[in-house]
Order: sequence, then structure tokens, then C-alpha cells
Amino acid sequence: MSYTVFARKYRPQTFEEVIGQPHISQTLINAINTGRISHSYLFCGSRGTGKTTTARIMAKCLNCETGITSTPCGNCPICMEVARGMSMDIIEIDGASNRGIDEIRDLRERVMLSPARGRYKVYIIDEVHMLTPEAFNALLKTLEEPPPHVVFIFATTEPHRLPATILSRCQRFDFRRISTQDILKQLQYICDKEGIKANNNGLLLIARAAQGGMRDAEGILDQVMSYTGEKEITMDDVIIVMGMVPEDVLISIINAIINQNDNSVVEMVNALINKGVDMSQLTRDVILHLRNLLMVKIGCGEGVLDITTESKDILTEQSRQLSAESILKAIDCLREANEQMKYAYAQAGTILETAMVRLCRIKAEIPLLEIIEKLSHLEQRIAISRPELYEVEECSEHLQVRSMLHHEKEEKEEEEGIRTEMHNDYQPLSPISTELSLERIIQLWPAICDIIRVNRPPVASHLSCGKIVSLDDNILTIEFDSSFHKSGIDKPDYRELIETKIREKAGKALKIKTVLAQEQKALTSIAADHQTKKMPSIHPVNDPRIERVMDMFEGERVS
Repeated sequence: MSYTVFARKYRPQTFEEVIGQPHISQTLINAINTGRISHSYLFCGSRGTGKTTTARIMAKCLNCETGITSTPCGNCPICMEVARGMSMDIIEIDGASNRGIDEIRDLRERVMLSPARGRYKVYIIDEVHMLTPEAFNALLKTLEEPPPHVVFIFATTEPHRLPATILSRCQRFDFRRISTQDILKQLQYICDKEGIKANNNGLLLIARAAQGGMRDAEGILDQVMSYTGEKEITMDDVIIVMGMVPEDVLISIINAIINQNDNSVVEMVNALINKGVDMSQLTRDVILHLRNLLMVKIGCGEGVLDITTESKDILTEQSRQLSAESILKAIDCLREANEQMKYAYAQAGTILETAMVRLCRIKAEIPLLEIIEKLSHLEQRIAISRPELYEVEECSEHLQVRSMLHHEKEEKEEEEGIRTEMHNDYQPLSPISTELSLERIIQLWPAICDIIRVNRPPVASHLSCGKIVSLDDNILTIEFDSSFHKSGIDKPDYRELIETKIREKAGKALKIKTVLAQEQKALTSIAADHQTKKMPSIHPVNDPRIERVMDMFEGERVS
């Protein structure tokens, strides 16, 4: 007798045997028991989660010789035919290879025929999202009003690719990824049934590698068992078969990153590549290790980690030497490198090496929040030790409030005729200068732009393209070469932001005025001609310069 792979041999035959989908099994059991059977179902979910298996169980429930039941006998000819995929009333169609309108038209004609032996004809269309738009349109009418003896069950991994008209005609069931622990239990059950010796850590590694798919896990177990023969399955066997990076090597790589030993990291990466380890697999394994490191760092439990006790102890020790921010940056760096390697395979080795070197320098980077906090402490120390500098440079709102309180108290004491020596206690710490020169504004301008850049980077970008030209009567004139940059700060809320930051930095309220360089040159030229009495040589009515100025400012002639 030919060998049957585990994925087929241990395929669930009843709803109770379906692993990891209790919400779906219970709903279908209740629907069958109460006679609320729909004419069309849509099973969505990732590969290996039980979509087609559940569809076959549903077909057996509807056609079992014992009657419509949620617990088919599995022994009658119909149940056995469905299990072997040989029933004439259960039609399984591959949507990827039967995706055209001609195949769907043929299906519509066969739908009208009565079942050969059972009560229902069940059409199971796998990968239904592969059908063409024309095929979907041809299916719509039949799907909405099928004959009473027909049930459609669609299975797909990409439900977002189905037309809304199809989705609205089906009862949708979303199959979840199967948890690592559920997969591990099933693998242990198979090993017990088959008499296979297997190390628990090795099975755990298989369960994690399956990424929520039971079929994948059973396939890996089949492959590893073929590799080991009669020997016990260990973690090393799984690593070799899967082409994974050994855990001790991952630990060494992370330790080298923590110690900022970049040459050691590069040597270990190249040694793995020379042994035939796939670079994308190596990147994914390091990312997974960093992910577990992050989970330990933030205090997640065993249900999230799915690692051995020995591994958790090592991760705990490593997590003490890295901040959560550094781990997040490292994960982002490797994810970016993995994406780049997909589109530049010839340079994949260089991309991976540079990413690893970059990881060695992440720990030395100071987080932005820490820099801001240190600057804040420094500012407070300056304000305490040198208040006169702090007041003039920063124009502290605190000092303005104290000065205002003093002024109000002074007026009140004058009205009441009270004058005491305590009046001096309410004086400001030091006088704030109200005089502000153009040179001082120009000196402070880079710092003002930097402050604005924190809140509104685009405004600061436009502002940095301007040039301060004058300061008259508390009006600061900024000249721009381009109207694009000028209009970028002409909005009222942008102007208000700039004026507020100038007041905070310079200690004086100023209004800003924006001009274009070409407009300023035209006005200067006209003024110069007027002073040198060149204007009378050209009649003002026909002077082209006046016409340009009127166009710029949308002016009009006044008699």
C-alpha cells in the first residue's frame, strides 16, 4: 500500500476534530441542527487553516446516509467517497485553472441537474479569487437563486479580491491562524500515534516555523522524519532540514551587536552564508530573535513568546543591555534590508552586511527624548544660575507673568495709598530690554527657524529661503526670491506661529511682512529715478515700470 503523508492521513473528518476554529465549527453545527443551511458560504483564511477540510465535512453532514447531521457517521459509502474525494455529488473546482467564463457557464448548466446519490450537490471552489470578472458576473444570478439541492462553498486566501456582489451573497467565515500551542499538541499526537521519538523543543520549532498553518507543520514533520529515519527528532535536525540559523549562533550575533563588535558580526554572517544559509532566512531569524527580545523586555508572558525556559533566561539577560527603542530600531533596520534584498539580489550580501554593521551602532545612539530632557534640565540650570541671560535670550513667560503681577499690585497700592518696603519683592528679576536691533534678529534667526521646524517643518523650510532686509516700527520685512516660498508662510495661522516664536525667542512682539525680491527691486528703482529726477523724461501714464508695479500689487489709477 502506498504511503500517505501526515497532512492527508490525519485530516479532520468531523467538526470536533478541526483544530483552532471553534467559532466556525460551532456555528455550522448549530446551523445544521436547526436546519438553517445557507445556499452559499465563503471560507477565508491563510493556508493550512482548514478551509477545504471544513467544506468537505459540511458536504458529508448534508449527504450522510444517516440523515442531515452535524456528526456524520464516516462509514457509509457517501461519507467514504467524500473523504476520498470521489463523490459525484461533491464537485471540487480549482479556481486558478478553471477561472474563465466558459467554465462557469458549464457549471451553471450542470447545477440544474439533481444529485446522483445524496441530497445536495456541493460545489467547493478553491482559490475563488482567481476567477475573472466575467466569470464572477456569469455566476451572480445562479449564486443568488440556486436550485434547492445546491450548496456553494468558496474558499480563498484573499477575500479582498472578490467583488462586493459576490461577498454580499455569501455567509462569510474567517479562519484564524492556528496557535503554536495547538499545532504542537497535534504534532505530539501524530508522533504518539506513529511511534516517532521526538524532542519537545524540536516539535516546538516546527510549530513556530509553520506560522499558523497545520498543513505546513505536518509537512515539515514528514520531511524531518524522512531525514532522521528511525532516530529521535531533535532541534538540530529541524534546523538542518529547514535551513534555519541555530539558536546559539543567533545569541552570538546579538551579543556581538550589544558589544558593538561589528567585525565579529560580519564574520559570523559570512560564515553562515558560506554554509548555504539563505540570506533572507537569516534576516528573518534575527528579526524573530529581536522580536522575542522585545517581548521579554516589555514583560510579555509565555503565551506570547513560545520559547523554552533556557532561551528565556538568555533573552532576559540580553534585554537588560538594550533599550526597547534600540530593539525597535534594529527590527526596522533589518526589515528594510530584507525588502531591499528582494529587489537587489546580486547585492544582497552587501545589504545584509551593512545592515548588521548599522545594528552595532544603534546602541550608541542617544534617543531623541533623552536629548530633549537633557536640554530641558540645562535650560533650567541656566535660568537659575544666570537669570539675566535667560530673560534676555529666552524671554521667559514666567518673568513676564511676574512683571505683570507686580504692575497690578503697584496700581492697587497706589489707589489705597499704601507704600511699603515689600514693594521691591514684586520687581522682576532683571529688566527685559525692549530695544531690538536688526543685527540681533539676524543673529537669532537660525534658532527661530529651528524652533518652528519642530512644530511645522514645511513652514520652516519656506522661511529658511527668505532673507531679512529691514526692521522698522516693529515690522520685520522678509524678502523671497520665489513666490512659492512667500506664499508658503503668508497664511494667517503660519504668520501667527512665526510671530509667536519670534516673540518667545527675541523677547519682543514683531509683525512680519513678506515681499518678493523683484517687487522690491522695482520699487527701489522707481524711488531712485524719482530722486534723481529721471521720471519727467517719461510720461507717468506710459511708464512700463508703473505698469509692472500695478500688476504686482493689483493696483489701479487714482486721479
